Amino acid sequence: MSADGVTGHPNEDKPAAIDTILREVTVSVRSGVGIDFKAIERGHPDLMPELGERLDRFQTIQAAARQARESPPGTGSSGAAASTFDQDIEFLRETLTRYDILERIHHGGQGVVYRAVQRSTKRTVALKVLLDGPLASERQRYRFEREVELISRLRHPQIVTAYDSGVVRGRQYFAMEFVDGLNIDDYVLLHRLSVRETIQLVQSVCEAISAAHQRGVIHRDIKPSNMLVDMDGLPYILDFGLAKDITGWCAGDSALSVSMDGRVVGTLPYLSPEQAAGLTDHVDVRSDIYSLGIVLFELITDCLPYPVEGDPRTVLDHIQSREPMGMRKALLEQNEDIRAAQVNDDLEKVVLKCLQKDKSRRYESAAALAADLGRWLKGEAVEAKAASRFYLLRKTVRRYRIHATIAATLLAILLTALVAVTMAWRRADRIARIGQAGLQMGSFLRLGTTHRDAGRLGQAIAMLEKAIEIGDYVAASDPFVLRHLWDAHNCLAELYVETGRVDDAVPHCEEAVVYVRQLLTIEPGNPQWQRFLAISHELRGRIALTQGDPSRAFPLFEQAISMYRELLPLDPLNTSLESDLAFALGLQGMCCRKLERFDDSMQHHREAHAIYKRLVETEPDVLDHAIALSRMEGRLAVWHLSQRTEADDQTASKWLKRAADRLTRLRDTGRAASHEWDITGILDAIRANQKLVLTRSERRASEEP
Repeated sequence: MSADGVTGHPNEDKPAAIDTILREVTVSVRSGVGIDFKAIERGHPDLMPELGERLDRFQTIQAAARQARESPPGTGSSGAAASTFDQDIEFLRETLTRYDILERIHHGGQGVVYRAVQRSTKRTVALKVLLDGPLASERQRYRFEREVELISRLRHPQIVTAYDSGVVRGRQYFAMEFVDGLNIDDYVLLHRLSVRETIQLVQSVCEAISAAHQRGVIHRDIKPSNMLVDMDGLPYILDFGLAKDITGWCAGDSALSVSMDGRVVGTLPYLSPEQAAGLTDHVDVRSDIYSLGIVLFELITDCLPYPVEGDPRTVLDHIQSREPMGMRKALLEQNEDIRAAQVNDDLEKVVLKCLQKDKSRRYESAAALAADLGRWLKGEAVEAKAASRFYLLRKTVRRYRIHATIAATLLAILLTALVAVTMAWRRADRIARIGQAGLQMGSFLRLGTTHRDAGRLGQAIAMLEKAIEIGDYVAASDPFVLRHLWDAHNCLAELYVETGRVDDAVPHCEEAVVYVRQLLTIEPGNPQWQRFLAISHELRGRIALTQGDPSRAFPLFEQAISMYRELLPLDPLNTSLESDLAFALGLQGMCCRKLERFDDSMQHHREAHAIYKRLVETEPDVLDHAIALSRMEGRLAVWHLSQRTEADDQTASKWLKRAADRLTRLRDTGRAASHEWDITGILDAIRANQKLVLTRSERRASEEP
């Protein structure tokens, strides 16, 4: 270490030497060592002026971070506010004795984050404390608890890990992984990352967000300050305080929602159009894709794709209606010619696909965005460009629809003549084509099911859409094809419901009803088609329930349950039909809970549990029965948790332990590898609710006189 606080590196090339010096400066500053920046510049004249520019950026970023820490939200930098936060630190140091609190590192509208050391493990943690403490509203306390539940569910190297949570003298807190790093935009600026290096960084972010989505968690507040990059260049996602749970596993959701329609949730510049419009029911994984597109645009261009200053209503209107500018245009306006040259048309198309106002035209998942960024990095053709060309083709056809109509008419005449000539051959070939189409559809359906069970939802959707495409091409009224069409539309609707894309599920669900009614017209007394219709009614009820309309869902579930009960005497040994009845009863139990018909809810849950328990005893080797039984025990636990009494919490704890023990035994046997994704999701939800029980127990103990 030299007198200026850093070591010289004469054998490195210029960029590498500057990066090495910056890393040493960062370590020294965070260790409290004083740095003479002018001395560093004088000691390395061969690295100037680039080294001086980088050091200036570093000091600017450090000053901004220091000012943010010293100025509590909404208070400016007044001495009284700073004194209040000093008092909070002293209060926590006295009461939260398991941690040594070092400094305040961040504050927001919901909580204050401190850097602390956990005494038992000696590890540095980020300690988040509810801002208003005992004076916090029910919504604030619930949102804080919910953030702990969601983070505990997420397991990914680039998502911060929750270690501990609790309440001390009315102040809720939780400890999580401490990331010693910079906001991602500061990191890109300080290290002067190229466009390619920036894309590599964002690709890792997308993979982490994809992991959250696969666990049923939509972040809803993606922005640079919620992405930290450590000194090794690894990004981390944090702050799930505004996240949306689309699995229904978070306890208490029936009694208290995090947001309501018409209320804007998120950070203004990074909102998706549906968030800006206050349509919280329309928010799904593609809303996070939009925010990722904004972040990607900003990291590359150092500006936003449309104005976000001034009157908030004007900004919200820009988000919903104003088309974003191109990245190259934004860079050229800033005289960044060299950086603009690194942005080609393919990368423009990728970002523009993220920023589509119509969410159906965005990437279907963060994994799909990460894959397209990977293609760009490899120099391969990106899917965004192909999709854009198809869209332009459709627009062109609509613009010249008269010409297209004439051409289509001529083509139809030509095809009619051709059909007339070959009609005899086609009649003979028709049965073979239908059979071949049915086999192809069945293959794609099996592939879709395999991808779905493995958690590859994008591939599953693609396979099911291919099956539908084949069925539509055949356009037959043959039961063989109609049955596959019903199956494909029903599975696709279920997938969209499970991924939060409820609006996309509705047309497929209604198509499935159309096809099963055609089957019943052909064969009115066929019990299999009647069962398919019951399944469709059940799915329509699930969609209504997901859309927040339990009153509309209730009669649909009743209709499905009634049909299953009528079918069971016709085939009393059909355990699959019994499982269908139990599943519908469980859904009706959830519906009744949301309608506050708690006795009816418990009755339906217990009947479903009794059926699953009997199925497990009858067919112990069928893993689906054991998994379904565990899921139902989890729902019984959630019912008790929603009552919010100490006795109900104890009952819930027993149900949760029973379900967790069973699933753990299944996993330990090695027989459940194909069900790992499903088991992991249920176990994560169970552990989150077990933590909630523990948190409530600790809170009650601390509140006792």
